[in-house]
Amino acid sequence: MAYQNNKIDDLPPNIKKELATALDSRNSSNGNWRALIQLMSPTVVYQRSQIESFAMTILQPHGSPTRALLTDLAIRGITVPQLVRWISQLHSRTQSHQLQALLTLFQQMPLEIIKQPNELYRQPKGSSVAIHCEASPSTSLSYQWFKRKEPLAGKTQPFLQLSDVCQEDEGYYICRVANTTGQYVFSNWTKVELTDSENHLAKPLITTQPRCTQIALGGMLCLYCDAVGDPAPEYQWYRNDCPIPRAKQREYNKTNMSLDDGGKFFCIASNSSGQTVSDVIDVLVVKHSALSPTTTRGVERGVSDKIALLIGNKDYKNGKLSKLYHPTNDVCDLAGMLRSIGFKVVSLVDLTLAEMRFAVQQFCKLLDKDMYALFYFAGHGFEDGNQSYLMPVDASNTYDTKENLSASEVIQPMQSSQAKLNVILLDSCRTRPSRTETPRPDPGLNIEKKNVIIAFGCCSRKPVFENEAKTNGYFAIYLLKNLGKEDDVDAVLRDVSRDIDDEDIRDPENDQKQVVFRQSTLTEALSLRAPLNPNAIINSTDGWKAAHEIPETPIEVFNEDGCVVDLMFYAEFSNVLLVKARVQEGSEAFVNFTLDQKECNGCVMEQITEKEPTLPDRFRSNQAIRIRDLQRLKGDLVINLEIRIEKESKPKSIQYRMKDKPLYAKIVQA
Repeated sequence: MAYQNNKIDDLPPNIKKELATALDSRNSSNGNWRALIQLMSPTVVYQRSQIESFAMTILQPHGSPTRALLTDLAIRGITVPQLVRWISQLHSRTQSHQLQALLTLFQQMPLEIIKQPNELYRQPKGSSVAIHCEASPSTSLSYQWFKRKEPLAGKTQPFLQLSDVCQEDEGYYICRVANTTGQYVFSNWTKVELTDSENHLAKPLITTQPRCTQIALGGMLCLYCDAVGDPAPEYQWYRNDCPIPRAKQREYNKTNMSLDDGGKFFCIASNSSGQTVSDVIDVLVVKHSALSPTTTRGVERGVSDKIALLIGNKDYKNGKLSKLYHPTNDVCDLAGMLRSIGFKVVSLVDLTLAEMRFAVQQFCKLLDKDMYALFYFAGHGFEDGNQSYLMPVDASNTYDTKENLSASEVIQPMQSSQAKLNVILLDSCRTRPSRTETPRPDPGLNIEKKNVIIAFGCCSRKPVFENEAKTNGYFAIYLLKNLGKEDDVDAVLRDVSRDIDDEDIRDPENDQKQVVFRQSTLTEALSLRAPLNPNAIINSTDGWKAAHEIPETPIEVFNEDGCVVDLMFYAEFSNVLLVKARVQEGSEAFVNFTLDQKECNGCVMEQITEKEPTLPDRFRSNQAIRIRDLQRLKGDLVINLEIRIEKESKPKSIQYRMKDKPLYAKIVQA
């Protein structure tokens, strides 16, 4: 009997029985279930109370700690190949005869392809493609790729990677997978076909590649990859050619890195039109003394923490203000990129003046000695007197300075803090309104302390530009390209300025060119990629990081008569939550959100239907909603659903109440 879809639940009963017999022993030296749990870390981590709950099942009739563990692993989405790898590691340590017999039993199971290649890969000339095939059981397997009937030399991994695709690479490919018992199985045929790159718009295109990095022992790995496509791409991170469980976001973070956690990492962006593989990067985990002078710069000088506040205002309430296209995209992409280099980021969209002031105040309160701080704003702006203003979404078109946030309200408290580095990036126009006003006493853009750098997307009394056909504004495009470099921030922003100058962006009305304005008092070379000092203890910013965290595992909200419904969550921004209702496999039911009222305790709820660059494909569904303006949440977040079970005439109405404040609401309600 072959198990389906690589699920632990589908293991044959005799395999589960042998697992329980081999692992239920109380003697951990022989390789029992407790020893297996230790090998699962950090992929799966159990608290002591959870481990003891497994142990207590032995008191039940026919109870088995191993069976209880297998049930929990299945819920967590752990696959059979992962389980077999852990059992193999346990056998290597204990040389247990029972475990050897168990591994032999796995090998005798019928081979099954659990990941078939796509039927067609349509690639532009000169691009790269990764064709993936995977089989189970995963022990002692060998792979061989063929083009037509000819074996491809050296192509013996689950991934067939073709670089710089040309006409010779066109054709049909197939993979043969064999085990040590002589069994073998072939994948489905797949075809590689060249296409006109100018018309190749639907397949994902990698816009931000992950970067090679060195991580200090015990430090945090932060990787970021971004892509565009139609529909919006899904993401999967890989380490040493193996998919990383639950690593399905643009960014991949892993804490407490050990010396064994390094390797070759890459990300695959995929949608219904195909998939694209990112650059393969090397991640090296080293002891602090082994870091190069460049990468130890931050440790030697004591970078205690790195935090960022990003605000993107796009949907202005006053219809007379010109339409903006990219502020929310810019904030989304910059947030991911900054997290990939170790920043704790809060990303907020469509804030009023009061909400902008509150966010800036909370941000500046956290700035302490030896920290790096970064502020970014994208939206409407203007200049009056010697001061620049950032426009909230509730501003009118009168350009009244009292309705808008002065840039000095950001700059002054940041430079007055003890932060080691302050970076202010303002992506808004500085054009002067037609009316005149007597300038108020205001420090303007004056910098009074060292290690402060300000960069505007344009010079005084000039506009910034965006192109609707692009995915980001011009300033953000080149920030994304350059901010992740190892260079000091002065050099990085100089590269941004040079790139925009090379782009030759001009005002169609007067042919004036967009030029980046920079002002800096940096006295030393400080890199945004500087690693954190592992000995620094900073707890005050944990809440800032938590403002973008949400439960990764689905939450069960209904379980009745074999019908199970759970909710999945995704933080689109720190103040915007996506929620999807999922009916578990085997449940004959349909579920919909009840949106009789578009507002719930201050938040706005809306059905997800439109295509958006920041929207993951798995949330593009009639069974998904967006909850905006979490900064205005009063009381509990309440989600109402209607479940229609087949063979039942009346639908069931249920309500899920999230008592813990989600995302940025934690900070507002603190």
